Amino acid sequence: MYKCLEKVNTSIYNTGINIQEFFKKYRDVLIISFIAGILINSIDIFTFKFGVDSAYGPYTEQFVMQRYGSLILHNLFPFLSYNIISQLTGVISLIFAALIIISRHNVSNTGKNLFIIIFISSTYFTYLQHFFFQSAYNFIGLLFAAAAFRLIENNKNIFMYLLAVFLLFIGVSSYQSNVSVFLSVMMLNVILNFINDKNIEKAFMLIIKSTLILLVSLIIYYIVYKMGTVKIRSYFTDQILWVIDNADYKEIIIKITKFIFINIWFYLYTAVTVLYAVFNFKKIKERLFFIFLSILFILAVYSLIILMGNINTERTRTPLAIFPAFIFLLLYIFKDNNILKSIAVIFALIIISVNTSSNIKLQNTAKLMYEQDKMTAAKILDIIYTKYPEIFKGEYKIAFYGSITPNKHYLKQSSGSLAYTSFFCCGRLMPHRIYGFLRLMGLPEKIKLNSIIINKDISRAPDDLKKLIESMPVYPSSNCAELYEDTVFIKLSD
Repeated sequence: MYKCLEKVNTSIYNTGINIQEFFKKYRDVLIISFIAGILINSIDIFTFKFGVDSAYGPYTEQFVMQRYGSLILHNLFPFLSYNIISQLTGVISLIFAALIIISRHNVSNTGKNLFIIIFISSTYFTYLQHFFFQSAYNFIGLLFAAAAFRLIENNKNIFMYLLAVFLLFIGVSSYQSNVSVFLSVMMLNVILNFINDKNIEKAFMLIIKSTLILLVSLIIYYIVYKMGTVKIRSYFTDQILWVIDNADYKEIIIKITKFIFINIWFYLYTAVTVLYAVFNFKKIKERLFFIFLSILFILAVYSLIILMGNINTERTRTPLAIFPAFIFLLLYIFKDNNILKSIAVIFALIIISVNTSSNIKLQNTAKLMYEQDKMTAAKILDIIYTKYPEIFKGEYKIAFYGSITPNKHYLKQSSGSLAYTSFFCCGRLMPHRIYGFLRLMGLPEKIKLNSIIINKDISRAPDDLKKLIESMPVYPSSNCAELYEDTVFIKLSD
């Protein structure tokens, strides 16, 4: 027992020394990356707003969505769920995750810096960042997934394996797309190792070992899921299209295949793979194995989409952020060729410029949407209070019919993502989000939401209420609000 504790103590001490050396070695890389991260996310960080999860159960919903890792992290660090702190935490987590992914490899600090900035500038993170009451925990989960691989890569210490399982459980259960992140990080490192040592057996063993660690973490996740979601709807499993009734498997396969093949990064990565296979390997066996590893990397990046049979919203596609960064890195290190290295740097700067521009537009869109929603909420509250001031004193409810489509403007970037639509036009959860936003803007807590109407579904409403709603004018008319029994109905559109 004493020897076991002594080994644990030694491992902790050595880990502390390694972390200290890590910070010393990469101090300049971290500073430059942090400055770049601040500039890329400047609007999100330095302007205050609420996102859609601010108004609709940001914490309790994590249990329903099987995001137990987010719940654990929130209980440990509740202050990370608020706007500026959340955004800064997200940027820092992504920087460390990107550095951890490639820190062990023989790449110059310039190459590491460009890899990190390409990675953190991906618009997929901006989509997720808008859900800032949970995004910090999602990004910490991504960092944990990357760290878990690094702990087990060249380590035989059982304590490190157990720590990796714990970190990976938190990572996967904070955001399910981190399964793909872990697999992508694994394959990226396996490929870089194989380029250097051409050791097929070592590559296989690392894949097997890492996959087993992931499976253990997923088994723990499954056990917690089965224990914790009794009589609770499943947010995540409901989106797995392979298991729904009357699933069209052919259609699912076609959609996923098209999604993979329309991505320009797929073709650029294929070209780089061919370049390496032809010029970096002499033996046929090595070339074929490298191609095999490259295919596994593509499958790893898209693994969650493939497993679910579902192409989800942009914020769930964070593993795809690794694609362009890895392509740059492969070009940058190819046979230490200065011409290719220069091309890779130009390629990186173009990607960073394009990504930064897209991020600023998306963040600006979210800010403009929020400002417009504030004005809309103030107008609706004014209509209600002017027409029915008595709701302050009694027990009343509120319900909404229809939606308000945001206006178009050249400063708004068009997007089909929920993250950049209005509170008053945001899909199936819209009534809850409108209600939650009005609560944030001053609607009394005692006024509850009446769910007899969901968006435009009035099938559960009595006939006289249906007729009333049909006869009502729409917002912004002062008569868009009508009191029916104990509920104020707001008609937002026809």
